[in-house]
Amino acid sequence: TVYTRLVVQHVERARGLALAIAASGPAITGAIGAPILNAYVEAEGWRAAYQALAVFGTIAGLATFLLIPPERKDAPAAAAPVRRRAREDYPVIVRTKAFWILLGAMLLCNLPATIMLVQLKLLLLDNGVSGEGTAVVPWALPLGMLAGRFVAGPSLDRYRPDIVSFVTLGLPSVGLFLIASSIDAPTVLTFAVFCIGFSFGAEGDILGFLVARHFGVGIYSSVMGLMTFATSFSTASGAALLSVTMARTGGYETYLVIVGVAVLMGSALLLMLGPGRKG
Repeated sequence: TVYTRLVVQHVERARGLALAIAASGPAITGAIGAPILNAYVEAEGWRAAYQALAVFGTIAGLATFLLIPPERKDAPAAAAPVRRRAREDYPVIVRTKAFWILLGAMLLCNLPATIMLVQLKLLLLDNGVSGEGTAVVPWALPLGMLAGRFVAGPSLDRYRPDIVSFVTLGLPSVGLFLIASSIDAPTVLTFAVFCIGFSFGAEGDILGFLVARHFGVGIYSSVMGLMTFATSFSTASGAALLSVTMARTGGYETYLVIVGVAVLMGSALLLMLGPGRKG
């Protein structure tokens, strides 16, 4: 909500690509920093590692704050937006058709997120993948996320965002249906996991881009806050659904089919947005 606001406020012509780069920051930092931090913990202990992280966070946070560009002053003073209370944003938001479309899409498309977060290894074992394979196939998930970010971002800048959103956010349904099928070849499962990762990587670009396009910068953060809540609620609901279906069926297949259909419906909802306005 915070750093994507900076992107949409200051970047217009390559906004999708800029969102992709910003969303990749945590992953890149984790990939580089995790081995370094692990070695530091082994050498100096966990307490020293936390102290080092505190120093790093302070320096990086201050540097980021100083690098934030000032508000653009190219608009005439008469055109400057009137500041209002945050609670005044919500009546405007809920009267907008695009809000309900995005809300429904996020609620449906994030139901399978619990698979990505905590259940992937168990799901692969249930599909007959060996212990060694469960260490190899999950690599398709971060690779898919990285690919999703850098395919969706530039595509949003060049093509109709509603069509790009439908294709990229609907892709996990292919992966979910493949995993639910009787096809358990490692290559097929790897491709299925890649599809799921691709969509989750693309979602950050797509959500920020669509909110900026349909709501503008003025109430961007208010809308993004609601969308973040919706994705978190959907993830929790997906976990509850998984618990219920596992208890009743003893397997993942029913859950995978249900969330696969939900993802397809959620991504199709985004087609109702149309091209939207630029802003």
